[in-house]
Amino acid sequence: MKIFRYWWFFALVAIAVSLLFFRMGNGTVSRTERAFAISDTAAITKITMASGSQSVALERVGNQWLSQQNSSISHKVMATFLVALSRIETGAPVPSVVADSIISTIYSAGTQVKLYSGSRVIRSFRVMATSMLYMGTIGLVDGAKRPFALRVAGSKGIAADFFIANPSFWRGNTLAPFNGEPVAKVDVDVIRNPEMSFSVVTQPNIALRNLYHNTAVAPFDTLAVKRFLKALADITLERFEFETDAQTVAAVKLSEPEHMLNAQTTAGRMVTIRTYPIPVDEYLDEFGRPVKFDLDRIYVSVNADSTLYIVRYVAIHPILKDLSAFIPK
Repeated sequence: MKIFRYWWFFALVAIAVSLLFFRMGNGTVSRTERAFAISDTAAITKITMASGSQSVALERVGNQWLSQQNSSISHKVMATFLVALSRIETGAPVPSVVADSIISTIYSAGTQVKLYSGSRVIRSFRVMATSMLYMGTIGLVDGAKRPFALRVAGSKGIAADFFIANPSFWRGNTLAPFNGEPVAKVDVDVIRNPEMSFSVVTQPNIALRNLYHNTAVAPFDTLAVKRFLKALADITLERFEFETDAQTVAAVKLSEPEHMLNAQTTAGRMVTIRTYPIPVDEYLDEFGRPVKFDLDRIYVSVNADSTLYIVRYVAIHPILKDLSAFIPK
């Protein structure tokens, strides 16, 4: 029959009709329900993600991104993530027969994502990996009634794998607790030699106190104190290793630190740094003296961070001072 000679024509018509109905169907979906991707990632100044007991906040400071405790983030990791945000595509909505159960699950087990521009939330949604209907990743805009299948254009992976709420994943190799902010006040407790503990204030003038006796120290080496304050503000520690094992972290933090620094920046931000010796199997050094702790590395904790950083003594030495460092010889 002649009609079969034009099968390709009817096939094209069928495809066109299908596309028409697809577009008409999408037209009934509010654009806000599909508001996942953001083309102008340069407008993003902060990103928060939370899943279960884990959460992370990523913030743009100047030309770099920092996570909690001002730990820098690998440029490559952050660049990949921002590209993924700009390439999120929505697929079919979840079938209505399972939508309610999916919404309930995504609220309880999904990852909450919020993107900020300044103080304004510009995107707020949840994502979750699922094997249901081979959708891979389900996304739900906060306040929307329909979840959608999500994918990242150009990626063969699961879209949900880009959204990781574990802070350890985002931390780069550097730890900058003060990020250059001037220090207005700092108390330094030298735990094993408390008489050498001290306090420094910078306003109205630089003053030094003996914390143990709560007395003013005068005279003192003003230049040495200024060098200490500058080193404290600028301290950047290359993380050699880190511990996230809960038992190790708990055991170390319950032990006595060697130094504890409580500082306040001129902007009012509080930073607490604690250092702890790292136990090693006891051995004798070249002089026959017993060695119980690592002589090269030290544990460092910052604020209430759940991670113990392992850094080299030589890197943190500029801020591990006691009162004697400022007394004129």
